[in-house]
Amino acid sequence: MSERLTAEIDRLYEVFGRVPRPLRMEGCSHCVEPDEDRPLLETPLRSLDEDTLRRYATDALYLWGDVDDLRYFLPRLLELAAEDEFNFPDPEIVFRKLSAGEFQTWADDERDAVHAFLARWWETRLEDDDPCPCIETVLCSLGLTRVDLAPFLEHWERLDSEGAIRNLHDFVIEDVTWRPSGPAGGGPKLRNGYWEFGPDGHQAVITWLTGGPA
Repeated sequence: MSERLTAEIDRLYEVFGRVPRPLRMEGCSHCVEPDEDRPLLETPLRSLDEDTLRRYATDALYLWGDVDDLRYFLPRLLELAAEDEFNFPDPEIVFRKLSAGEFQTWADDERDAVHAFLARWWETRLEDDDPCPCIETVLCSLGLTRVDLAPFLEHWERLDSEGAIRNLHDFVIEDVTWRPSGPAGGGPKLRNGYWEFGPDGHQAVITWLTGGPA
């Protein structure tokens, strides 16, 4: 992990460090065992590994815990997801928690810390000519947070590094399907199925791809 990205992760820990550790986390009685939250709550946040967090990272907000619980675990969740450490859940699932938790309504410093982290994550992956996770996963993850993708795409279109050029080439070749014209319409479609949960972001990327800059 780059020093620049590490600095933004440290900022997440600092800002969200004021969120108290939950005493208990309520979950779906059919899905979550009564004491399944104990390993999560008895381990220091930065020491939680991907195996311990995997179940919560998958089910947070939908089947397990509330927004305050998410805010407590967020720095570690984003740190692991940004490096694709979970294997499953995919980064897209983890980053979608931000929109599900309506992070744009959180306190200013929390919102700013998340935005700064997202921008730095994009920057470091874009510069890497073989990023992990791949640039398509990073872009879709950003789209699922429901942030405005325009600044990220404007950064990309400058093509100011070999990584940005290589990533654009690979993205268009591997991650875009070109549908023939017909009654249902034609043109490009992004392959990643997670875009189903972020149609506005999908359309923003398609417009960018076909509108000139890319």
